[in-house]
Amino acid sequence: MRYFIELSYNGKNYHGWQIQPDVISVQEKLNSAVSTVLQEKIEVVGAGRTDTGVHASQMIAHFNVKKELKGDVSYKLNSLLPHDIVVHKVFLVDADRHARFHAVSRSYEYKIWLGRNPFLLDFSWQLHSQELNVDLMNAAAKLLLEHTDFQTFSKVKTDVHTYNCDVTEAVWRQNGEELIFYISANRFLRNMVRAIVGTLVDVGLGKITKDDFRKIIESKKGNKFLILEDAAEAGKFYTLDEYKTTTEATQKNKEGKQVLLYTTNPVGQDAFIQAAVGKGYKVIKLETMVDAAFINNVEMKWEGVQFVRVDADVVDNLIDKQENVDSVLSKEEVEQAKKLFEFQIPETTITVEVKGLSQDVAPVIATRPEFMRRMKDMAGMSGGGMNAFYAQMPDEVHLTINGNHPIYQTLLKETNTDKQQKQARNLADLALLSQGLLKGAELTSFINRSVELTSQS
Repeated sequence: MRYFIELSYNGKNYHGWQIQPDVISVQEKLNSAVSTVLQEKIEVVGAGRTDTGVHASQMIAHFNVKKELKGDVSYKLNSLLPHDIVVHKVFLVDADRHARFHAVSRSYEYKIWLGRNPFLLDFSWQLHSQELNVDLMNAAAKLLLEHTDFQTFSKVKTDVHTYNCDVTEAVWRQNGEELIFYISANRFLRNMVRAIVGTLVDVGLGKITKDDFRKIIESKKGNKFLILEDAAEAGKFYTLDEYKTTTEATQKNKEGKQVLLYTTNPVGQDAFIQAAVGKGYKVIKLETMVDAAFINNVEMKWEGVQFVRVDADVVDNLIDKQENVDSVLSKEEVEQAKKLFEFQIPETTITVEVKGLSQDVAPVIATRPEFMRRMKDMAGMSGGGMNAFYAQMPDEVHLTINGNHPIYQTLLKETNTDKQQKQARNLADLALLSQGLLKGAELTSFINRSVELTSQS
């Protein structure tokens, strides 16, 4: 006998619907609950897939069982399932009915909140610093109904035999500050909706035109038409090809990879941007449509390309070219400097390195390694599985002491040990403050210490 299940779930803690090795999924949880209730191994078949972190207001699945079910099966399942998965009903259907193959269509709603709302952080993309032209976005969205091949908006490394989809609805509707993209089709590709939304937002921001959007669809190579905005030069935009050409001579590392330096916060990361620009590098803005998952996907699509956030390391290390600058400090002075900065703050792991940098570089630079920061960002968005592991890990911060900065010629000779330690800690706190890592009691101590040092000078 075949039964359908109608359910909803909050996808924050799951790596999508489908069972995958070593990560948690909705299908896995449902299989376990149904098998426990029916006292036999059950494999549930869903009407489709959802990506990591995607929610479902209505999902249909089916399973087979030899005997007719008795009692309130929905109640029994909900008693076993986690609170973010809810079964609404379980009902008998014809034996040939299939949740996936007999689904007439599938629909997504992608929500954008035009402003800030702390209660919608897990359920909407919040845009609070850009204005969108919704009419242009709708004009471009209509083009989706004229095409069937959506390879442009699909993750390349996926197990599909065709990129064809019949889109029957694609429209933006706004109600106050809530903007929702409604899209329906017979099927969707992996990351398809997210990629479409991001590109339509670029239309709404004026980065690309309606005609550009059409070309992106027809090209099957959407990255060719992706518009990248320069973080330091207002009004300067690049296509990927233009960016590669512009930075080819300056932004390749020792392995021959093109390094794309990006910022997610041009204001907060301004010091790092300016340092990179001073080195002759180009930094692009990715603060609107890009998250850690998107960057990971793009790196898989673009050969020989690596993304590095501009504050991931000191400027001399952002693009590793095996170039070294000697420190003017002696071996003994290097050890003395390291000891001055060996401290820890709550929920943060701090490592210290003394390095020879240019004299005009800050005396202390705080950076967060690219890999760990991305993992924690993804964990904050998705949760579950390995993401939960990364979410619970303390922030990892690397303090780079610029041994060539003139301030150390004075600081290391300071005879008042208490004053010396406080001055060093203030330099470190300034670096941590630039990364938004100085909070609570640590921030209060920094303020009080600064006042004290100022009164002594």
